Amino acid sequence: MASLYASVYCCYIKNRSIKYSVGKNNSYLQMHASGYNIKMHCPGHYYDKLVIYGKGYAIKHLHCNPNIAGHVDFILTVCKAAANNLEFRMKIYSDTNQKLYHDSGFVQVNCAISDLRLITCC
Repeated sequence: MASLYASVYCCYIKNRSIKYSVGKNNSYLQMHASGYNIKMHCPGHYYDKLVIYGKGYAIKHLHCNPNIAGHVDFILTVCKAAANNLEFRMKIYSDTNQKLYHDSGFVQVNCAISDLRLITCC
């Protein structure tokens, strides 16, 4: 189970926020980034793909083990899939702690329960 909350607007840099969590009750990974730590790659002529990247803080909780936490880099790719549905990929990595590595692969967004939208204004 993955959950993604992204509020990333071109003009309001200091109000940007991304929260991502994946896993189950006993074992999960959470990552949070905000403000000037979030950058965007303007899609130019490709309005079906958006790349958001930057620095955040992640916590990995494994059942019966101590939490692993630290500063991470992330790359969030959101793009239109077949039939105008969206999909996203979250990659999280740390140069100092390889245990904080995560790559979701492309996850199809269930439009019935999601309000994720890809609206480009570049």
